[in-house]
Amino acid sequence: MSTNLIIFIVIQLSALIYFVELLRRIYIRTKEYELKETRLTLPFGFLRLRHILVLYILTYAAWIVGSLFLYHFFINPPLAVSGATLRVFNLDY
Repeated sequence: MSTNLIIFIVIQLSALIYFVELLRRIYIRTKEYELKETRLTLPFGFLRLRHILVLYILTYAAWIVGSLFLYHFFINPPLAVSGATLRVFNLDY
């Protein structure tokens, strides 16, 4: 295994641990404080906590997919097809 792949995996695992811990803390806080979701207490009058959490989860999933794409594009470029020129951005230096 290359050191770039190891660093990539460590960064992804760290982000996942942070993500799970943040969701756990939010869950604990929502059970600890009985917050009423009324028009006066919600941001913009409609934005609920579950909307923010869903957006955060979707953003995290997009970040994982995007980082995998960038890893394969910059660190582990695809093999060149015979007869075609391919610009290789190898960042191993």
